[in-house]
Amino acid sequence: MPAKYTLHVVLNERLVRYVRDKVVAGHHPTASDVVRDSLRKLMERDDMQKLHADVSRRADADG
Repeated sequence: MPAKYTLHVVLNERLVRYVRDKVVAGHHPTASDVVRDSLRKLMERDDMQKLHADVSRRADADG
């Protein structure tokens, strides 16, 4: 089982409402799950941006 860590995060009212709405709607069982899923998606987006930048650089280098 992976190690678990606790991190205190301060959110503005809009983000708190968003997290709560996701839990109440049944999209995620807990607020922590909303945050974890959001961070995973942010990491995926970052990875895609890096990949896109690499592909663009290679295309520019190839002429």
